[in-house]
Amino acid sequence: MEQEIVKKDFFMADLPDLSKATAAPLELTGEYWTPEKEGEIRRMFFKEICQEVAIDVASGKDIELSVAYFVEVQDGNKKVIRQASKRLTGALETLKIAPGMPLEITYLGKKKNKTNSFMSDNWSIKPLFIEGQQPVQVEPQNVQQTEIGIEETETQESATNKPGF
Repeated sequence: MEQEIVKKDFFMADLPDLSKATAAPLELTGEYWTPEKEGEIRRMFFKEICQEVAIDVASGKDIELSVAYFVEVQDGNKKVIRQASKRLTGALETLKIAPGMPLEITYLGKKKNKTNSFMSDNWSIKPLFIEGQQPVQVEPQNVQQTEIGIEETETQESATNKPGF
């Protein structure tokens, strides 16, 4: 079992020499994805949705946001991508996308809300099938059409057949 270093004992403990340590191939600080134009596409692995506190620009008060985390692989390098669009995080939660699911996410531009005069980001979310891996099976009773372009949901059983990290 690894020894935990408690704050008060931090400088008293024997710490390993990090000069010979190898950095992980994943940048943890990540990047916040702000699509610049309609049709922008990213292919990423879904990781999770976390609650984060941010400051509301209008009121100056703390607000809690759902933030979707993904891992993007380009040229063998991995990086964390974050996005907090309510429509995107809501769709991922509603569809119960499992961690590790490869997705193609396309920014479809702004769309006028039906309940108010504001505009919201609009997204398409498609599962990706990786050659040599078993595709996720979607049962017909779970197929649905929504206004954000999502066409399939899945059962709890099919979610267990997804690749992990």
